[in-house]
Amino acid sequence: MPNREEELLQKAVDGIEPSEGAKERMLANIRRKAAMTAEEASVQTEQEAVSKPEEKPERKKTVERIMKYWIPAAAAVIVILLGWGIYRNSIKPPKEDDGTVSAGGEQKDRKAITSLTEQVLTEDAVRSIFGDFPKAPTGASDVKYFRYAEEACGMQFTLNGHRFRLTVMSPDTAGKYYVPGEENELRENWERNENEYTLVNCDNVDMTLWDIVIDGMKK
Repeated sequence: MPNREEELLQKAVDGIEPSEGAKERMLANIRRKAAMTAEEASVQTEQEAVSKPEEKPERKKTVERIMKYWIPAAAAVIVILLGWGIYRNSIKPPKEDDGTVSAGGEQKDRKAITSLTEQVLTEDAVRSIFGDFPKAPTGASDVKYFRYAEEACGMQFTLNGHRFRLTVMSPDTAGKYYVPGEENELRENWERNENEYTLVNCDNVDMTLWDIVIDGMKK
């Protein structure tokens, strides 16, 4: 049954008063185009539906999983890194010997023994102060004996092209002075008869020769 639009078209066509055959052809053509327009509109609607699919459940679940697990995990990592940074900053490297020692629970400042004037002595003069003062190693050259204070003596010598320096201090002197460190040094400290011995090398001596010199000094 023709709708309202078709009735209006029919009346318009009837007003033109074409032939009956022309009327039928015109009406059929109008119906055909109207049918094509509706079909095209339906196709377009289907195409839009395909081009704009609804959000997949899998994608929604992925977003929820990221929000639930990964963000808290990232926050935990940040907290751990911050804690590690604070811990590292709280650890301070040990200070170099600045001459401060503990004596009977009281702090006592010591001075570098090298701040005193060296007095060159003979080997016999040194041995009159420290009877067990070590001898220079066999083959040593440029041997020099000296005294810093009344009970602080030393010896400097060269062996196989390397320079060594030995300092010996009595307990009283060791309580007032210390042997300062030097760059790239090797150092050995020991005690004998309550006296403090310090052997130093600063020119990268090989460890074999270093051990030989130490063993000779400690005999």
